Amino acid sequence: MQLILNAEGKVVVMGMGKSGHIGNKIAATLASTGTPSFFVHPGEASHGDLGMIEKGDVVLAISNSGEASEIITLLPVVKRRGITLITMTSKPSSTMRVWHK
Repeated sequence: MQLILNAEGKVVVMGMGKSGHIGNKIAATLASTGTPSFFVHPGEASHGDLGMIEKGDVVLAISNSGEASEIITLLPVVKRRGITLITMTSKPSSTMRVWHK
């Protein structure tokens, strides 16, 4: 929570399937309570929408399994650009959790 509160930029939420629906709601709720945020579909992010994510933003990546390939392919780019990453999964040993460290 502190990473989101301290964000210099926007909170960018992403998720696939049901996690995407939940992520979209989280982004909308954050925006309506004054935190600049938006949802990016991982499939669209890899085709250009990743350009909307900037240094100072926080990415919240959500996946029940932590193995959503559409998200996992984006994580190296997010980390390489120095963007803060928060992963939310139900599996502590998932691929997404490993990227979070």
